[in-house]
Amino acid sequence: MKKVLFLLLMCVMAVGAKAQVLTVEEAAAMVTEKGVLEQKRVVVVDSVKKNTLYRRAMEALSDWTGSEGRSKAGIDYSDKDEGAVNYKGVFYQGSKKVITNSIDYYTDFTMKIRCKDGRAQITVIVPSGYAIMTDGSKRSWTMREAMAKTKGKKETKIEGVYNVREVLPLLLDAMESALKKTDDDDF
Repeated sequence: MKKVLFLLLMCVMAVGAKAQVLTVEEAAAMVTEKGVLEQKRVVVVDSVKKNTLYRRAMEALSDWTGSEGRSKAGIDYSDKDEGAVNYKGVFYQGSKKVITNSIDYYTDFTMKIRCKDGRAQITVIVPSGYAIMTDGSKRSWTMREAMAKTKGKKETKIEGVYNVREVLPLLLDAMESALKKTDDDDF
């Protein structure tokens, strides 16, 4: 699953859909009262029916999940009549070598897609991140904790925060691209 999602995002970047990195202030402003990082985007796709947008979202999300079946990622809720789907996933942010150890960084996220005729709302919610050390130990943090560490700093390399600010727009861009595809793209 990690590889599938990573490859999908790399493809988006390769075709020129370079997402803008959020500033620390922009990301901090998106932390909700619940302490999660949240960003919404409305995608307008003129003359496309709700069911078609829903199908496109489900196809994209099934591609993200992959066939491994071992990942924690997948569709959490879907309702075709409402045109709604919720996807819970884990995004692999990369690793960092520290002397002889390595640290792998991950971000939990939920993507909600709500479809109507001619438009869809995409919401990406990032509640937390975590790091797994070489010895198997795990260190977790909430987005509220991570953003508090960045207060007053122009840029930061604090665990996962910098990458989350890059990943959030990429996730939105990838889903927007899937929703806007034409039926000619199916083959």
